[in-house]
Formats: sequence, structure tokens, C-alpha cells
Amino acid sequence: MELDGYEKLYALETTPEALQASCEYIASRLKPFLSTLEPVLICFRDEGPASLGGIFKTAVEMCGATAIVWGPDYRWMELLRIAFDSHANTVIAHPLVALGLLKLANVTSTPLYIYDLVFGGYPYSRWMVDGVKKGLDCRVWGCYAAQCGPVIIGFTCDKEAGIHVRNDVFDLQILDEHGNTQKYWQKGKIRFVSQKDPDVVYEPGESAIMHYQPCSCGCDAPR
Repeated sequence: MELDGYEKLYALETTPEALQASCEYIASRLKPFLSTLEPVLICFRDEGPASLGGIFKTAVEMCGATAIVWGPDYRWMELLRIAFDSHANTVIAHPLVALGLLKLANVTSTPLYIYDLVFGGYPYSRWMVDGVKKGLDCRVWGCYAAQCGPVIIGFTCDKEAGIHVRNDVFDLQILDEHGNTQKYWQKGKIRFVSQKDPDVVYEPGESAIMHYQPCSCGCDAPR
């Protein structure tokens, strides 16, 4: 059976060299707001180097912070207990898990100490950010990982101006309804093309508008 686009991309991005590059990339994005020995709660399973949880754990440790991984008890009350007992200032979680944690904390009147929340996995929506900011006075970041796996595509900045794509790993294209490449500023379906092998393309089935002008954060990667 022929592999699909994601499976081919997965094979390219889970070599030891590619995983190391992904960890270093995430660490470079976390470093500006992580302190040495700061407790960081990671709400993803650490299933080894080729897992999203494993990449986040390694990246946090590269920053000199302390990684606290949820598990092996995956009940909601256990997550709340860990978040409270650890005094974690940064939480990395799937958007829906982060919202669930916040709701449970509100219901149980449990104080949390979160200053930075990183949505990991799928791109987050505006309502998710608004939901978090209603309950927590914190900054919200986003890490786009294809299918919530180890293929790290991009990260947001503090200007909330979209996801900055790893332009040394992927070429970003926006397609119209006929599969033709769109011009900048036009909305269309997203396609990521691997720079390691241009024949490997991944289409997540989502739509976006691509911006190429430099972001006010200083990053010139497409977003």
C-alpha cells in the first residue's frame, strides 16, 4: 500500500537528525519565556523521541527548565493535582485539554499559577484563546504539529499574528479550489511541501491566508 502524504512526511521528520532539529527549534521558541529550573507541565504522553510529548520534554530540558509529564494516571483530577502541586508556570497541552484543565480548576476553586500556556498539536482557534484568557491572566502560544505527532510545522509569536512556518524545513503553499497556487493574501487550502523531498506534500485539509511580509516580532518566516 502506498504511503499517504503524512506518512511520508513522518518518515522524513522522525530520523534522529530531524528529531534533534525539531527539539532545538521548539527549545528556541520556549527559551525566551522559560526560566532555569522552572516547572513546566507537559500534558502529552512521553512515548519516546518520536512523539510530540517526547519532543516537548527534550526541548524543555534543553532550556534548563524542569519537565513534568502528565501520567501514567490520565484522570482529570490527577492532572489538576499535578498542576497545583507543581506550581507550574508554563503548561503545554492540546487546546481542548488546556480548556478542560481550566474549567476543572474553576469548578473546584483550585488556584493555578500559569503565566504561559502553549497550545500543542492542532492550530488553535480564537475562541480557545479567549476562553483561556477569561480564566487566566497568561500569554498564549501555539505549536503546530501535524496530526498531533512529531512533525513540527511552526510556532506562533507573542504578537498573535499567525503561525510562523519552519521555512528551512517546509515550503508553504495556499491552493484554490482547483489545486492551483494562490497569491499572497488570498484564502485557500494549506499545503506543506518538504524541502528534503519536494515530492512529499502534506495537506491537512485546513484553510488559511499566507502572509510573507516580516512580522512585527522580527521573524520573516511565512505565516
